Amino acid sequence: MEHSLKRFFALCCIIFVIGAKAGLLWALPFCNVNGEIRNFPENEYLFLTDLWKGNVIDTAKVEGGQFHFKFPVKNPIYVSITYQGNSLFQFFAEKGSLFLQADMRNVNAFTLVGSASHQKWKDFNQNWHSFYTKYLELNQIKNNILREDLWYDFQPKAEDFLIRYFQKEKTGYVTGFALIQTGNYLSPETKKNILKALSPQNKKGEYVNTFAKITANENRFLGTKVSTFEWIDTEGKSHTPAQYEGTYLLIDCWAAWCKPCRQYNRSFKVLKDSATFPFAILSLSIDTEKYAFLKALEEDVMPWSQIFIEEGSADKWIKYYEIHALPANILVNPEGIIIAKNLKPEKIMPKIRAVLK
Repeated sequence: MEHSLKRFFALCCIIFVIGAKAGLLWALPFCNVNGEIRNFPENEYLFLTDLWKGNVIDTAKVEGGQFHFKFPVKNPIYVSITYQGNSLFQFFAEKGSLFLQADMRNVNAFTLVGSASHQKWKDFNQNWHSFYTKYLELNQIKNNILREDLWYDFQPKAEDFLIRYFQKEKTGYVTGFALIQTGNYLSPETKKNILKALSPQNKKGEYVNTFAKITANENRFLGTKVSTFEWIDTEGKSHTPAQYEGTYLLIDCWAAWCKPCRQYNRSFKVLKDSATFPFAILSLSIDTEKYAFLKALEEDVMPWSQIFIEEGSADKWIKYYEIHALPANILVNPEGIIIAKNLKPEKIMPKIRAVLK
């Protein structure tokens, strides 16, 4: 009888805890995304994914060109609507009712009403893209040569552009997300000053906290031996650190949906072809859909080893090195020591040459 009462009491406690957690979840405000999508297959499913955490939040069946997502949300989050592994629409979702209109013949031209955070992100992205595109146009790869001099001219201008933006935008979740996406263009001192100036509310935000962790750990692994790994690439070949002894190794983390990553792929191809010393690249895709990963491989034509991350050593390796944002990379010297992190393509060869001197 005593044992039965103990079991009953334990069961009640479990039910109470589960109920309390469920109550907290349903106490959150909801985001409703109503959508109209033209030229989309009837009765097919769309998936709503939290791009930051990589988990599927909700699914929706498209009927008569219409769909609906509903999910609890505390703060604005950056999400993607995907179909067959392809990211169709990326936007900031927040509490309230959102309305999305799109046409499958031109998915980039979708419109979203009801999300102030998305409009803020869109405005920033347009201004930054316009500024950044000028650099890309200047830095066209010609005769397999990357213009390193243009990078050194561009970097201080980019930093000045971003400082002015973050001085003006000290609140909101978009600010934290923008910091993560553009932080590589900021000096360590500038990053610290921007974080210090943010509003107290913003400092509690998930994106700002992540950026603060990235900044604090930026040089944490420099000078250390690269963590051991054994990865199997898309051709079934095994890769370990021992295989790359005597070679400069760039471990690159990317995803099919990451536009800067795709631009990096093109630059890395030039680096590999032009290297005058032992140089290898290993790319780790963090795509959640293998279909999207394989399609990107076909489009980008990358003549080096590719690893698709599923649950396993590669996934654990990325978590160990606290890689929270893309693009990301680690440069390892011939002795297996990490000598740099998150270098722009234009800065990789100058870094190696400086070490060789």
